[in-house]
Amino acid sequence: FIIVLTQNSLDRCMEDDDKKDWVHREITAAIDAGSNIIPLLDNFRWPSPETLPEDMRSICYFNAVRWIHDYQDACVDKLEKFLRGETNPQLRHPVSTVSTTCSSNNTPGFESPNSPPYQRAQGLRKMSSIESPVDSS
Repeated sequence: FIIVLTQNSLDRCMEDDDKKDWVHREITAAIDAGSNIIPLLDNFRWPSPETLPEDMRSICYFNAVRWIHDYQDACVDKLEKFLRGETNPQLRHPVSTVSTTCSSNNTPGFESPNSPPYQRAQGLRKMSSIESPVDSS
């Protein structure tokens, strides 16, 4: 499931606790189905997770591909790698790292905010998420 997020595109989901918005419904359906979810960001800034309905907040923790028009071939290559579940284990960022796989979800980079590290499988490769609004401190 590739979700293209443009500037302020999740604003419509804020305070949509009744799931009236179709973007909210699509995201939660993909999350509930355990789909491979890859946000594609085009001039997009993540909102604070607390501003989104609880059933879709985890979208903020998925690794994403930032679309840069001048480097569209590289962006497509990165998107293809995410779709295939491939990662770049050499990529590291001091602020935030999340696992590239999780036994409860098929999406690269998904790690439940409530999953303590000792419950996750040992030896999972790590990949940085510099697109996430979550601070490691």
